[in-house]
Amino acid sequence: MTRLPRAGLKKRCGTALLDALDRAKGEAPELHEWLTMPPAFDAPVELPVRIEHGESALFAARRLTLQMTGWLAGRQLPCTSFPAIAGGSVPAVIRASWTQCMKL
Repeated sequence: MTRLPRAGLKKRCGTALLDALDRAKGEAPELHEWLTMPPAFDAPVELPVRIEHGESALFAARRLTLQMTGWLAGRQLPCTSFPAIAGGSVPAVIRASWTQCMKL
């Protein structure tokens, strides 16, 4: 397709095809829509029952840790500790928030 006349391609297929070919060959810049992280991290995890022991909340803590790690990496922010607040209602809620995370 690159050997075909550009005027003929533009007439038959439009400028979108020519733009895509130029980006594929490196003659035009790639236009990416960058992922933007929200300004604050706040994620709850609802548990089916009230938490009695710390071991029972490990799966929720791992999930929150993974989510917060992705958010911190996307925002390029450091964190020295991971606070979690257990809610007092049933079903119990564990919530992690960036505002409680200690900065370096």
